[in-house]
Amino acid sequence: MTIEEEIPLKEFEQWLYSQGDLLDNLNDELALAVFSFNYNQKGAHYEFNKIFVPHFDENEFMLWKIKANLRALIMGKETRDRILHDFYYDLGYDDYPFLQGIGYYMFDFEEPEYSGRSLSDLSSELKSDAQELLNEIELQEKMNPDFQIKSFRKIESELITSTVVSKKKWWTVLYSKLMN
Repeated sequence: MTIEEEIPLKEFEQWLYSQGDLLDNLNDELALAVFSFNYNQKGAHYEFNKIFVPHFDENEFMLWKIKANLRALIMGKETRDRILHDFYYDLGYDDYPFLQGIGYYMFDFEEPEYSGRSLSDLSSELKSDAQELLNEIELQEKMNPDFQIKSFRKIESELITSTVVSKKKWWTVLYSKLMN
């Protein structure tokens, strides 16, 4: 949560030093890194991320990060601009192109007059789109125990609509489409 700036670095440092049995749960390398880190240095958050992110399983961390950021957008947290930038530029261009659509809202919020929508309408649309994407990710995660966020593919709403309308077992059709 500190990496995603949900908990400030100073608050994490205070929490860290209040944990008596934490060393029992950390390997020596991580324990040395976490306790010797200079939390007051310039660019501390960037340096913190650079040191600690490699200690996490990439798929597990990215799945958590994307879902947590989508939830933050849905809740309208003040981290919106950072998340949108991250979704569009940092994550969307590389391994997670499905995030670019959400990230593109960054441009609409910067100059709402060009989109022809009010900030209130943009916020509502963003929340709706973030909720839809979160639902799709969680559905695929639920349907596939070996789910990898890098393999996530957005499901076309026409597939879901046509399957439901034809009264087939939509989850069976959806699962077979995902596995192909």
